[in-house]
Parts: sequence; structure tokens; C-alpha cells
Amino acid sequence: MQAPARRGISAMPAILIGCGFALVVVLVLAIGGVIMVQSPDFQRSFCNSYTSSDSNLTCPFNPSP
Repeated sequence: MQAPARRGISAMPAILIGCGFALVVVLVLAIGGVIMVQSPDFQRSFCNSYTSSDSNLTCPFNPSP
């Protein structure tokens, strides 16, 4: 007599859930980063700290004063 073949649990659902979760995290971080970089307050504070060590540096954002 031959023993019945064992059926293992597929890893595919766990992989899909993990990839979906990672995709959501990346999208949230990307959208948050774009919103933050477009903020005038963020640009101003970034430029102040960027040029504080050397006044000859030019801020990449060039915010309005």
C-alpha cells in the first residue's frame, strides 16, 4: 500500500499579504514625503539649516522669504 501524499499549506497567500503591506507602506511614505517637501515651512527650515554652516551655499528649494 502506498501512503497518501501530504498536502502542504501554500505560502502564496502570506507572500501576497506581505507584498501588499510593503506596497502600502511605500506608498504612504512616498506621498507623505512629497507633501512634506512641498510645504513652505519645511523648505524654509531646510534652507535655514542647509545654509547655516556656509552662507555661500545656495538652497536647492529657493523659497520665497
